[in-house]
Order: sequence, then C-alpha cells, then structure tokens
Amino acid sequence: MIFKSDFTEEIRKNPQSSIISFLIRNAYIDESYQDYLNYFYENTITVEEKEYLRNVVSGRDGNYDISLTNTNEIVNRLAIKDYRYSYVLNYNLFDYLLNSKKRK
Repeated sequence: MIFKSDFTEEIRKNPQSSIISFLIRNAYIDESYQDYLNYFYENTITVEEKEYLRNVVSGRDGNYDISLTNTNEIVNRLAIKDYRYSYVLNYNLFDYLLNSKKRK
C-alpha cells in the first residue's frame, strides 16, 4: 500500500513532474481530465448531454437550447460552482430546477 507521502515522492521522481505541476497549476488538467481520455458509452446520459457538460466545464456559452432529457443526472454531475456562470444556462435544466423546487 502506498501512502500519500510515498505517492508524492514518486511523483517528484518522475522526469515529467515539472510539466505535470504546470498543467495542474494552470488548470489545463482538472477533475474532468478522465472524461477526455475514455471513450464515452451512452448509458445514463446522451452524447449531446455529455457535450453540454464538457461545454460547462470548459466555460463555453451557447448551451441554452441543447436538449437535456436526463436532467436529474446532469444536476448530479454539475458542481455548485458551475451555477455561478452563464455557460450553465439551459432551458431544459432551468425548467427541471423550477419544477423540482415545486415538488418539494
């Protein structure tokens, strides 16, 4: 079992550690990095919904009319911080959030 300090030491020994640090520090790599490495299998969300989530993470506007049918899953995948920005705005998401508030 590798403990955190052992893991940190292994990272420092890596010849690319300075570039890895640079990429993380400048937000070129973040918690969504894994999404870009794997092939997407459509199961809980559609390809279009996955694209919407990528646009939100990347800070791209123009997501207003992307069709979101699995809105509950979308809400579960969005971070609270994402709601501060205009690129999260979407008609289906807005409708879902309004109606879910009414149901409570």
